[in-house]
Amino acid sequence: MLERDKKTISMLYDTTCRSYDELYGQEQYEKYTIIKRYVRFEEVNFISWLDLGCGTGLILRYINENEQLASIIPKVYYVGIDISYNCIRNAVDKNEKILSDFIVGDAEHPPIRVDIFNMITSFTTIHHFEEPVKALISLMEKAKAIVIIVTILKREEDLGKIIEGIKNYVDDKELWMLDIIEIGKDIAIIINKK
Repeated sequence: MLERDKKTISMLYDTTCRSYDELYGQEQYEKYTIIKRYVRFEEVNFISWLDLGCGTGLILRYINENEQLASIIPKVYYVGIDISYNCIRNAVDKNEKILSDFIVGDAEHPPIRVDIFNMITSFTTIHHFEEPVKALISLMEKAKAIVIIVTILKREEDLGKIIEGIKNYVDDKELWMLDIIEIGKDIAIIINKK
């Protein structure tokens, strides 16, 4: 993706972020159920969580409102990265209880060390990446994450290439377990360290 395309995306989300939650909130909440199903919070004392393409921070509201996840709030440090300044402003306003920081930046090339996070998520963002497979492999190589969760729109034209690229890497390295499921309009790729 060209740099000007990322600027276009930034301007688009800056303009539409006020209505984002209303338009896509329910759809996003459905995706967030993956967290409860695939992340074993009880097995870690502290969760350092990097959310690439955090958007309006809707996931924070989901956690704050979800009784089953309320117990994790004291042990989470969350960092959200998004290319849209206005989305980041909305995310800051949504956060009530979770220790967090927010960064306006390019999620494909996070302006932060990723090796400090044990959980990485990216909900419906990587289709905006120039090289999504390369970016995910880089995260798997650099991060100390025990789980990486990524969702991609089913209608994404490069979906097959992305899944194939990740499968090949995971099969070759034998350090990760891969699970691919359908959830709503997306395909979720859940990558767990063995």
